[in-house]
Formats: sequence, structure tokens, C-alpha cells
Amino acid sequence: MEIAEIAGDPWSAPPWASLDTANATRIEPDESRPETLFGRVRGTLRLADGRIAVLDVGRYAVQIFAPDGTLIRSIGRQGQGPGEFEAPWRLVRAPADSLGVVDISGRIELLAITGEGSRRITMPRGSETGSPQVLGSFAGGGYLAILNEFPGKPRPGVNPLFSTLHVVTADGASGPTLGRYKSAQFTFRDRGDGQMREIPTLFWAEPGMAVLPAGYVWCLATNFECQIWSNTAVHLRTICAPVVTAAVTEADVGELKQIQLAKAATARDSAQLEASMLEANRMERFPVLSLIRTDPRGRIWMRAYSWRDADRTVNWLVLEPTGHVLGTVTMPTHLQVFDIGHDYILGVERDADDAEGIVMYPYRLDR
Repeated sequence: MEIAEIAGDPWSAPPWASLDTANATRIEPDESRPETLFGRVRGTLRLADGRIAVLDVGRYAVQIFAPDGTLIRSIGRQGQGPGEFEAPWRLVRAPADSLGVVDISGRIELLAITGEGSRRITMPRGSETGSPQVLGSFAGGGYLAILNEFPGKPRPGVNPLFSTLHVVTADGASGPTLGRYKSAQFTFRDRGDGQMREIPTLFWAEPGMAVLPAGYVWCLATNFECQIWSNTAVHLRTICAPVVTAAVTEADVGELKQIQLAKAATARDSAQLEASMLEANRMERFPVLSLIRTDPRGRIWMRAYSWRDADRTVNWLVLEPTGHVLGTVTMPTHLQVFDIGHDYILGVERDADDAEGIVMYPYRLDR
């Protein structure tokens, strides 16, 4: 196993690419175009011919838009039959010019984006916690799936959550089991009726994970350490850097409290928030990152941790899976990134009325 050590703080690397905000493509909420009034977007992908696919779980449908934002067609509906969704969760690329809608019920619904028809892949069952959920697809076929499990039933106190990654073949069969991680921990209290109540943790971020063309990357959120695995269960590399984040202070907690209270609609909401934050746990130090994405070349894009609503931009770090740092890219803080291509960033932004819209920013290399 190779250890790739990055000298110094990689977040201080110079800019590598810049977004072209002047030439962004937008599908904005417009009451005269009902198809743009999204219920809740859980994924958007740019197709090879420039069309944009949007998974709107509020509509239980995948909408296909032309490059100019014109709706071409809508695929799917709520239900349990072919081409229907019970609990759509994620949009992934699939082979043979199709899209995959990952359903929490334990399946992938493969939808043809040209022509008609669909095909269903049923996920292999896990333990009593259910079926793995698909995170994405490999370039050569097959999918990366994750199964999250507590070691037994949750009990009062701190309970570790373990994540196991699996390969699911293109036809739905179980492939190799990959890494297993202690990915999170949750604190529970007994409500008094035998049922457990989760206690929140302030300034928490989950570990980052994303699919590579022939493997995956898993990064801790609490310190800079990433593991690179192949989809044949080979641990290829660990990438690490001496990043030390700031300690969480009482002033930080107070600022977060004021941010959340400003969003409370009623006095009752404010009181509940006060009580929740009073009993909450909190991180000792801020996380290193809050999200990971990858692009078709297998580069890793890591979003710095950011929690202040007033922060208008956030830095993303871009590095090769070898550990070589390419540099940073500055993006809008409130851009929810779903798809990164060779020359574009595709995601969701909200307007002043909190309505979701689709936006695609071209980007160019700075060096």
C-alpha cells in the first residue's frame, strides 16, 4: 500500500480553474413553465449530447431538458411497476445510453433516455438493516453500493455507525466487498418508552466518498486522510496531509445558534431549537471537508467545510488520485454540486424564495 503525503496545507494551493459565471446555463423557477417548478431535486447529470437530466423526487420523475433549458420529456412516475419509483434517492449514469434512478426500496430503475422502456436491478439484501444503496457507477460497468449498519440495536449513549462498500455488477449480482469503515457516531437517549431519541452533534460532517472510474475514494471529514481503492478490493493508496482545523469555541456555538434562530418561523420553533442546541453534542474541532465529487478523469474534488450562511463562496480542492494537488476552485457556497465534467460544474441553487433551479457553470483552467 502506498502512502502519499502532501507537504503543507493543500487548501492554500493556488487557483487551478475558474468558473465562467457570465455564461452559465440556468433552468430557473418560472410560474409560466410548470416543469421548472421543481419539488425537490436529488440529482442532475449532463448527458453526452448536452441534454440535462434532472431527478425531481417531488414529481417522482426524471425530466430531460435540451441544452437551452427547454423540456424535452419526463420519464417515470410514482408506483411500484416498471419505470416507476417508490422512494427515489439518487440519479446515476448507467450503461447503454440509460440513466439509473436509485430507489431506497432496494432497486435501480434503468431508464432509456432515447426511446422507451426500462429495466430493473434489485439490490442484494444486506443484514436486517436492509439493502445497500448505490453511490454511483464505474466506467467499465457495475455500481458502487454502501450499507450502513449499527453493531446491534442502538442503545443510550454513543453508538458507532459502520459503512461497508460493495460492488454490484451490471446485472445486479453481488461483487467484491470493499472497505469497511467506522464512518460516524450517533448519541441516543431513551425517551422513557423504550424508544431511542437521537441527540444532534453541532458542526458535524460525514466522511466524503465518491466513485472513481475503476474504484472509489473515501476521505475522513475530521482530518485530511483519503483512501483510494480499486473495484477489485485492492487498497491502492492513502493520501494524507498535516491539516489542523480550528477548535470549536463557545462563540462559534453562539453564532450558529443565532443563525438558526433567524430561520425559526414561530416562537415554538425558537424554543425547540434552543432546547435542542442546549443538549446537543459538538465537535471539538471543525471538519476538514464537507463533500467529495469526482470527474471523468478520476480527479478528486473536495469541498472545504463551511457553515456560515453569510459566506458567499467556498474553496474546492482538486487533486489527482495519486495525491498530486492541482489547486483550488472557488464556487458559490450555496451551489449544490451533483455533476462535474471535463469543462463544467452542474448543480442546484436556490433563489430568494428558496425555490430550486438548475445551473451549469463552464470552467476554464487557470494554469
